[in-house]
Amino acid sequence: MEHRTRDKLLSNFNNLHRWLFYLLLLLIPTQLGYHFWPDFAFVNGIRVDYLAPTIYLTDLLILGIGISWLLSKITNDDLPARNASRNMRDAGGRITQYRILIAGILFFIFNLLFSDVSQLTLLNLLTILKLTFIAVYIVKTKPDLKISSGYLLVASGYSSLIAWIQFINQSSIGGLLWFLGERTFDVTTPGIATAIMNNKLILRPYATFPHPNVLAGFITVLLPLVFFNTSVIVRKVKLPLLIFFLATLFITFSRSAWMVAGILLTVVLISNLPAGKAGQHYLRIRNRNRVAWILVAIILIILLPFLSERIANLSSVDIQSVTRRMDLNYAALNMMKDNPIFGVGLNNFLVALPSYTTIDSYQDLQPAHNIYLLLLAEWGVVGSAMVIFLLIKLLFSTSYKILLPLVALLLLGLFDHYPYTIHQIQLLFAVLVGFTISLKHEIY
Repeated sequence: MEHRTRDKLLSNFNNLHRWLFYLLLLLIPTQLGYHFWPDFAFVNGIRVDYLAPTIYLTDLLILGIGISWLLSKITNDDLPARNASRNMRDAGGRITQYRILIAGILFFIFNLLFSDVSQLTLLNLLTILKLTFIAVYIVKTKPDLKISSGYLLVASGYSSLIAWIQFINQSSIGGLLWFLGERTFDVTTPGIATAIMNNKLILRPYATFPHPNVLAGFITVLLPLVFFNTSVIVRKVKLPLLIFFLATLFITFSRSAWMVAGILLTVVLISNLPAGKAGQHYLRIRNRNRVAWILVAIILIILLPFLSERIANLSSVDIQSVTRRMDLNYAALNMMKDNPIFGVGLNNFLVALPSYTTIDSYQDLQPAHNIYLLLLAEWGVVGSAMVIFLLIKLLFSTSYKILLPLVALLLLGLFDHYPYTIHQIQLLFAVLVGFTISLKHEIY
């Protein structure tokens, strides 16, 4: 009787942390959270969202995953014995992990000592620990990739649907969507993201993200899952799903996302070209794929005049924005020159920014729009080298089919800061890293 009760309890905990994880994937696009506003969250008297300590709904889910996973391990009496033999086999790998861990701890200590605002560095360390836990959880528990990517595609789907309703209404939807983090806005809201189509000012949809570019990045990163998820449901709706996501990317008017999505589609197309015996399977499904690609090409051709208009507007409408981005990038380089070894401190870029450029309004208080320059500014050469080394190991650790979303995210980081600064994309990055490590050399 006791064994039956224990097994049932263990099963409940196992199911709980797994379902909480799937719920986390489903709710990654949300940004419902409670912000705190201590003195260090202000720069030149201006309140800065990026610096405010925030407890998000997804943080509570992560806490629930951690507690239920821990309880499931505690209730399993046989776990230590099984882990003992596994630890003996993996001794060499663990030594390498310990070395990396020690190097990381030493770096963070020095980075903290050199930070202008140590509280911000400590908060960023907590974020890194949170993201590391998500990756470790995936590596240790190995959630089903097809199911997980299905939940991520559902998240992209409902985000795209919200975006279309906002675009049609030219305003936020309101109501219950407030609890998912939708902000209240319309095309006349000061500072709202807009574009020009047919000589008319239109609202760029946000869904539940903090900016249309972040929405576009989220969808772009997950585009490869449409092709490589082998579940029956996704296979049946692959073409409509692809068209829907591409159409949503169009109305975000995010040029960087357009470019990266184009690169992804090209890579996928080339990877399916016939070659030797592998081409025989391609030839059998070529007609079906040909129809799909023709439809996608027709849609892109129809949208081409609008795409061209958006790109052409770069020199006329967005010149001030482009200039500001260049100023921010130069500021990041100058910070790195002044603090080359350990940087200005994690999450200290905005605090140091007034010393490197003119701040006239809250819109000037933005991170550099390049995650690699931000990395150099805040982490210095030492920290940046460590991060790049780990990224390179990831890039060569698994199948390109699993790696494509991660590569897309890294490419988007060349043009914007949100893969480094926005919590929704940080969570997505942690998930991608976790699956990349846990599925070494496996193709799903």
